[in-house]
Amino acid sequence: VVVVMLCGRVVAVLDAQASWTKSDVCARIPTLVDRQGVWARLFHRCAELAGERTLAAVHVSDGSQLSLVLDTAGHRRVITASSDSTARLWNASSGECLLTLAGHDLQVNSAAISPDGSKALTASSDGTAKLWTADRGVCLRTYEGHTCRVF
Repeated sequence: VVVVMLCGRVVAVLDAQASWTKSDVCARIPTLVDRQGVWARLFHRCAELAGERTLAAVHVSDGSQLSLVLDTAGHRRVITASSDSTARLWNASSGECLLTLAGHDLQVNSAAISPDGSKALTASSDGTAKLWTADRGVCLRTYEGHTCRVF
């Protein structure tokens, strides 16, 4: 099982057991061991490995990839990109949608939150990237000029 951060960096390659839970996986990720104040979530496709759910329960098998989402600054928010032309900011603990960022003409391919949590950046198949306020969802700037999809 390969554990990858959202930036694409591989943080662990594990010979995992189907019975492992989130705590079993996190205990074997070098960047998480002995770090205080780091909040982590693990996903396999759309399923979250949380609580006592096992790798088998979220359909992880040999060669699967787990996505690791970290929050070291305490913002406790995640952002998702969608083919519905929006990005959404979520409360990471409750799963509540806090904000929808709408303004792209085609699917949003990627989205990221700034380290201080104040801004969000989205990239779209419409050839643009947009910079947003993460508290109110105001588009601050649209970056244009690409002739193809932006990731």
